[in-house]
Amino acid sequence: MGRNPRSRYRNQRSRWSEIPTQPWETLRQKLLGHELEGYARKQVAKVTLLHPDSFAFELENILIRLHMDVLEVQSQELAKRAEEGVEGAMDAYKAVLSRLNLLRRRSK
Repeated sequence: MGRNPRSRYRNQRSRWSEIPTQPWETLRQKLLGHELEGYARKQVAKVTLLHPDSFAFELENILIRLHMDVLEVQSQELAKRAEEGVEGAMDAYKAVLSRLNLLRRRSK
């Protein structure tokens, strides 16, 4: 059986979290052919049609929410590993929760 699509999505999302903020055109070019390209285009189209002046702000919020989804999954996995006594899992869990809380405050 092939790799779990969720795992591939999480790996891609974790790489995205390391990429600094970029103009939409740059992001669009990097998404060409990616499985999330269509989703990103639809989200951007919605934002630009409704509020052209808030495009960058809304795009940033979309990316923050996507990043938060990945961190939620990571925190759940790390919590399970910490319960099992895996070394370093508790520290990693705390770090992920810290980033998640920071993003929650930022997205309000």
